[in-house]
Amino acid sequence: MPNILKRTIFGALFVAITCFAILFWDGALCGLYMLLCGFIMIYEFTKMFKMSAIDLLMVTVIGGEIISATDLYYGYSWAFIPALALIFIYFIIYLFKKDTKQEEHLGKAFLTLIYIALPLGIASYISRNDHLLIMATFLLIWISDTMAYLVGCKFGKHKIFVRISPKKSWEGAIGGFVFTVTASAFGGYLFPKLGFAVWQWCVIGATVGIFAILGDFIESMFKRSADVKDSGNLIPGHGGLLDRLDSFIFTIPWIAIAVWIMRMF
Repeated sequence: MPNILKRTIFGALFVAITCFAILFWDGALCGLYMLLCGFIMIYEFTKMFKMSAIDLLMVTVIGGEIISATDLYYGYSWAFIPALALIFIYFIIYLFKKDTKQEEHLGKAFLTLIYIALPLGIASYISRNDHLLIMATFLLIWISDTMAYLVGCKFGKHKIFVRISPKKSWEGAIGGFVFTVTASAFGGYLFPKLGFAVWQWCVIGATVGIFAILGDFIESMFKRSADVKDSGNLIPGHGGLLDRLDSFIFTIPWIAIAVWIMRMF
């Protein structure tokens, strides 16, 4: 099967599954979908950096606790107790391990939690009341990625970070940003229940336009450091799930902050 056809088919399948999980039963499956994605992405990240089995186990358990906190405890306040207990146990395990690089292993583990579990936990929290905001974020990220690619292929001459991602250009980034903000202005017609004005949608679009490409660069930096091309091979033609959600996990915390500030005023 030609690579472009493979990318199209499995890319469309991923989009369909994501949309179904977020929109079905008014977002009832969204939190569970975030948890499943979190487990897969944690596995890919720990495998990418060759972390040990105990690291994978503890990070998966703690990460799952963080992501599902709102579903288990109806708020993050109660979630701190088991999360802190698990982190305490994790430190005790390394206290008894005969290892001279504890800080390196623990550093990678906590990076995994901050980079993957925490943003997905925020997304899970948002999904309880604003699952349509999750859907809107995904749509804008897909627009940003697609238009940045198309504009970059046509007009891209000035590269941004050749060392990290040699194909991405300033022209593509600016094109993706402009199209994303423009598309976001119509968000009120697609998601009227969110109640945002046009200027608020433009703020959301600008947030996506900036942080989506940064999230892509951050994951490329990690892959360069680990000397791998893709985070995995779960999605044929696209790589791993982390390759598909790198922009989302870096963008959603800033979307949450932007929406929180706008709703305050």
